[in-house]
Amino acid sequence: MRSDGNPYYVSPEGGATALERVRLDVKNLRESFLQRMLHDHPSLLPVKKLDEAFAPLVAVGREIRGIDNLFVSPKGRLAIVETKLWRNPQATREVLAQILEYASHLAAFSYEELESACRAAKDSRMKSGESLYEYAKNAFGEAEVPDESRFVDLVHKNLSTGRFLLLIVGDGIRQDLERILDLLQQQTRLHFTFGLVELQLYRKGEDSGWFIVP
Repeated sequence: MRSDGNPYYVSPEGGATALERVRLDVKNLRESFLQRMLHDHPSLLPVKKLDEAFAPLVAVGREIRGIDNLFVSPKGRLAIVETKLWRNPQATREVLAQILEYASHLAAFSYEELESACRAAKDSRMKSGESLYEYAKNAFGEAEVPDESRFVDLVHKNLSTGRFLLLIVGDGIRQDLERILDLLQQQTRLHFTFGLVELQLYRKGEDSGWFIVP
């Protein structure tokens, strides 16, 4: 029978300190904590293991037309993230229906509407008057991003086909696979990649930084 052990931090001096697993609801932390963590550190998302075509990602903003976190890749691929603390068995079904609804709404956007929504987002990383292309080029470097007309075409195509990466991220995962499959099969119009991501959080103490295992 497999069982997970408790991780330890071993200092250069040789001391070993057990890391405390932090349950977000127990510590009175909320989904907004995960949103901010992912917004500041997109590399926490195991994108390459889910669909390498979406890697790497950079944060665009939070709470964009209801979407918790929105990210973009150098090739204009969009990733939608919904954060969830798993307090009840119905959480998976509810948040899945929600993220599919957001993806459907996003698929109806034009490039200009997406750009405007990103600039108006909470914690938007785009400067006033900056285009999504300019933002991506500055974030990834000119060599990684195609020319502007190609980038705009790629974003537009991904919007119209619903070619998104949809991620539900929480501090634990409770899956009801039959219900998940039923809901996914209803969305044949969208050509998305879907993933459930658990972030295990640990600390050495209240004043320490975070140890995060995706």
